[in-house]
Amino acid sequence: RLYENCPESNKTMLNTQFRMPSVIGQMISDLFYNKELLNGSSTKNKTPIFFDNHMNFIDMSYDRTYKIDKSFNGNVNQSEIKIIKNLIAKIRKEHSNKIAVITPYKAQKRYLINNLKSFDEVYVDTVDGFQGDEADIAIFATTRSYGKTDFFSDYARINVALSRTIKELIIIGSMKYFKSYEETHPLFELAKQIELKGNVINGKTLFGGKVNE
Repeated sequence: RLYENCPESNKTMLNTQFRMPSVIGQMISDLFYNKELLNGSSTKNKTPIFFDNHMNFIDMSYDRTYKIDKSFNGNVNQSEIKIIKNLIAKIRKEHSNKIAVITPYKAQKRYLINNLKSFDEVYVDTVDGFQGDEADIAIFATTRSYGKTDFFSDYARINVALSRTIKELIIIGSMKYFKSYEETHPLFELAKQIELKGNVINGKTLFGGKVNE
């Protein structure tokens, strides 16, 4: 209310970010800030940790099991949980950096916490819960692969999910689902940006054709 009722002369934009690698910062600026968000000098020479790119999309479009399981009470994607557990196990063989796993859904959060409790420095929360925090590697577990939903039309929440990383962003999702949204939607734009400037990885290739139970 204070912001909305303030005169325009009393408002200003904090227009420089110092957290994300510049390629991610530029994407955030393009998608959510009308290209007005700038990147501080310290964001331009960051090195990715696990993959060779700051923006990575593990594409599960090929996998029919990558979907919300309606037998659960809430939005739970069992296939995604297995993928993330395998991914973190691979990361932990070489790196001890702080990892954030962010999901839109409380039910998915509960099952992720239960399955990832053996790993140190891994923090799981919903997008709302992780707002204001940051991690070296941020894994955005999108969970959904069909059916347009209010969450993915909430641009502020998508912004939060994509902007928590210090060095590397990994999105688990379906590129086909992202592109099912209209061309002006942030999910469609995000898919195109990652194809142009990031790294799209086939989940089957990543795990050698196998995902452990």
